[in-house]
Amino acid sequence: MRFLIHMGNYKTGSTALQNYLYQNSGLLAQNHIYYGQTDPEPLCSHASFTYSLLRMTLQKMGLFDACQSHPMYQYIQQSPKHLLEQMQNEAAARHCDTILLSHEAMFCEAWRTLNGLRHVPASSPFSEQEIWEYFHQNLFDLLQPISQEIRVIVYLRRQDDYLESQYNQYVKAPWWEETIQLPDFTEFMSLHPVTLDYTKPLEILKKVYGIQNMTVLSYRRHSHFYHDFAAQILKLPPDSVRKFKQPETAMENRSISHDSVDFKCKFLSPDAAFHSNIQTLLAEYSALYPDQQNYTYFTPELHERFIQLYEAGNHYINQVYLEEKDALPAFDSLDGKTFYTGITPDHLQNLVNYLTETAAQSSPVRN
Repeated sequence: MRFLIHMGNYKTGSTALQNYLYQNSGLLAQNHIYYGQTDPEPLCSHASFTYSLLRMTLQKMGLFDACQSHPMYQYIQQSPKHLLEQMQNEAAARHCDTILLSHEAMFCEAWRTLNGLRHVPASSPFSEQEIWEYFHQNLFDLLQPISQEIRVIVYLRRQDDYLESQYNQYVKAPWWEETIQLPDFTEFMSLHPVTLDYTKPLEILKKVYGIQNMTVLSYRRHSHFYHDFAAQILKLPPDSVRKFKQPETAMENRSISHDSVDFKCKFLSPDAAFHSNIQTLLAEYSALYPDQQNYTYFTPELHERFIQLYEAGNHYINQVYLEEKDALPAFDSLDGKTFYTGITPDHLQNLVNYLTETAAQSSPVRN
C-alpha cells in the first residue's frame, strides 16, 4: 500500500482541497486512490485520525492530562491504529493501492489547534518541537510496516499573508480555549498563535520521512490549484482530471474585509463570535466592498521585522525544499497593499446601518 499524506499547512486552500477530494472520491477510486474514511461533511478531512494520533502521542509523553477536556477528544473514540485498519480494508475492497490522507494540522499545528492560544505548559519536560517530532515518528511507525511508500505533501504561504489570514479566521471563529478572546492584530501577533518558522517542522519531516519523500510547494491562489493537485501530485491522466468537479466554497472559510474584522473585535462581545447571523451579515458586507482586501495590517516596521526573522529561513527553504518556479515569494514588497489604520467613522456608520437594516429585514440579531 502507498500512502500520500497532505499535511497542510493552514490557510493554503486545505478545506477546499479536501472538499474537492471528497466530492471526487469515486473518480479517485477508479484511479486506484482511496480518499480514506473522512469526518462527515462539511469537514471532509481526516481530523479524527490526526487528533487520535495526537492523543496517543500526548499519552505516551505524559501530557494528555493537561488537555483531555477538549471536546474533540470526547468525540474521538477509536485509536489511530484502528482507524487506519478500517481505511486499509475499505481501500482493498475498492481495489485501491494508494490511501490519500489530508488534514492541515498534521504539519506542525495539531497541538495549537486544540489548545487555542495556549502553549506547552511551563511544567512540561518537552518542547513544542519535540511534540511535533514524536507525533510524526508515531505516524511513521504506524504506516511503515504496511507501506511500500510514504509521501508527504506540504504547501507553504509567505508568513505575513499567512498570519493575516489566520487572524481573519480566528476572529470569525475563535479557537477553543477556556476564555475566548478577540484581540486586535498586534496583540494577536504577540501571542505567537501559529508556527511561522517553517524550517523547524520541515527539518523534522526530513528526519522522519526522508527528503526524497517530501513534496513542498508554495501556495498560490488560482483557479487551477485543485486540478494541478490531481495532475501533478496524484499523477492522474488529463482525461480523468477533466472529469473532476471543482469544490464548493466553504462558508466558514470565506474571507471578510478588514473593516468587518475590526468591527467584530471592537464592538462585538466574545460570546457573539459564533452567532451565525452576524457571520453571514459581515460576510455579505465584505462582498460589497472587495477593495478592502487591498489593505494589510502590517506596518512598514512590522514588515521589516518579518524580513529580519524569516527571509533567511525562507531562502534556505527555497534552496533545499522547493523548485525555483515554486519558491516562496521574497519579502520585497507589500504586494501593492496599503497599511490599514483601523475602521473609519464612515465605515463604522456604514457597517452599523448595514447590520441594522439587513437584520431588520430578516430575524432580529441578538448579541
